Amino acid sequence: MGGGASGAFCGKCNDGNKLCRALTPDDTCTDLVQNNLETDLDCGGEECQNANAAYLCAMVKGCSDDADCASAQCRGAVCTSCSNSLLDGGETAADCGGADCEGCLSGSACFVAADCASKQCEGGVCTSCKNGAADGYESDVDCGGATCGSSGVVGQKCVGNADCATGKCNIALAQPLCEALTPFDTCRGGGFAGTKD
Repeated sequence: MGGGASGAFCGKCNDGNKLCRALTPDDTCTDLVQNNLETDLDCGGEECQNANAAYLCAMVKGCSDDADCASAQCRGAVCTSCSNSLLDGGETAADCGGADCEGCLSGSACFVAADCASKQCEGGVCTSCKNGAADGYESDVDCGGATCGSSGVVGQKCVGNADCATGKCNIALAQPLCEALTPFDTCRGGGFAGTKD
C-alpha cells in the first residue's frame, strides 16, 4: 500500500510527510470524543492523567479515581472539591454540605439536615441551637451568637447584650455571663454602662 498505512492501521498521519505515527495524549485528550478510557470528554483516564494537568477533569465531570480530577477528589464517579474556597459541585456552601463534603457550620446555607455539622437545617440555614452543645457561632450551649440570638439565660456565657434573653451581658467579668436585670437596670431603660440617667 505505498509509503504509509491508512487511518485504520495508523494512529495519525503527519501532515508534512504523510507518515503514520502513534496517537499522543495531545491527539486523544483534545479530540472532542470520549475515547481511550477517558472518564469524561477529553479528560481523565490513565493516558490523559499522566500527560498534562490540563487534561484532568474539571468539577462535575466523570471520574473513576482521585487522579482523574483537577481537584484530586472523585466522589460518586464525579469530580468534586471540598477545599477550594468556592461554592461548587454539590456543595450547599463553600467547601461544605452536599453528599460529598463535611457538614457546614451554623449560619451556612443548607437544603437538608445532613448538610450541617449540627444536623439542623432550619429555613435553609444550618443552626446548632438545639443540639446541647456550644458549637458553631454560639457563645454558650445553644444560645447567643449570630444564629441563636438572644436566647442566653442567666449564668450562660455571652459576648454582648444581644446574646442574653435579659438583654444584659456582664462583660466586666473574666468570662462574661448573662445576668438578671436589677431595678437599677430597669430604671435606666436597659442601659448597662454603669452610669446614672
